Amino acid sequence: MEGTSDAVFIVRDRFDKGRLAALRGMVDDDGKFKIQLEKDYAQLPFLQERLLSYLSKTGKAADGVRALEGQDIVHFLEIRVLSKHVDEIRVKIGEANKLARQLDEGKIDRHEYDQRVSGRDEVKFKDLIIKKIVGHYYLPVVLGSEKADYIRHIIKVPSEVEFLNSLENWLKNRRLGWDAWMFAKINEFWDKNICIPYFDGGKEGTNEYRLFFPDFVFWMCKGDEYHIVFVDPKGIEHISAQKKIDGYQDLFEENGKPKQFKYSKWNARVWLWMFNKGSQRASKKYSRFYIDSPERIFEPC
Repeated sequence: MEGTSDAVFIVRDRFDKGRLAALRGMVDDDGKFKIQLEKDYAQLPFLQERLLSYLSKTGKAADGVRALEGQDIVHFLEIRVLSKHVDEIRVKIGEANKLARQLDEGKIDRHEYDQRVSGRDEVKFKDLIIKKIVGHYYLPVVLGSEKADYIRHIIKVPSEVEFLNSLENWLKNRRLGWDAWMFAKINEFWDKNICIPYFDGGKEGTNEYRLFFPDFVFWMCKGDEYHIVFVDPKGIEHISAQKKIDGYQDLFEENGKPKQFKYSKWNARVWLWMFNKGSQRASKKYSRFYIDSPERIFEPC
């Protein structure tokens, strides 16, 4: 950089003055770089392009919240079953939904329905469990094992199933302090609007923005307070999990606390929790984002 004039960069490399000034500013600031002696850039133009690519990235910002729309969570409309199992699974889903029908028909009242729909009402088919999970965005919920290759777009990742089981057990016979609450599974292939962008930098990173799709999202309100809570079952030492937490902090925190967004009558805040039974092993920097019990999700904070 010291041996090349601005004119050469502008003519030879087609820099504009703004990018050139930014690049020179980075080079002059020792704190912008980490020198990795084991990595050799034999071609200076290649290193230069990497720097320019980094400079061209536009930072992300969150300017508010909006109401959930019909196209935001749609993965449950995309469940696919091998044809030979379709009729049997339809019957099982009908059995799981019988309480809802009884409520609609006036055969049971809301109090009896709420008492009975506690996660204990479920039916099974092969290695599937078809059940009602209180508070879930759609009913019934289909849980399975990763071996269930005859059905797609259900909840079958072990960490997600473990979280739901923990949530169900914790919710039994509890009265929550919120006026209303609900939660949903997120499928990154179909529910593309519910995500957190994060910058994938570092030694093994792509130096590009990527999208983090937490496995679950909760909504809860009380009075004029509204919480949007993302929950993702994750490993403790996973470097990508740390980058995702960084992305959340960049967007939704200020001085270590969730920012407040005004929407209608509510003061909305966004939270992120990584659910892991070994949360006590998380590094000090990220430990406050790890939980091993659903209780923290529902705290008024």
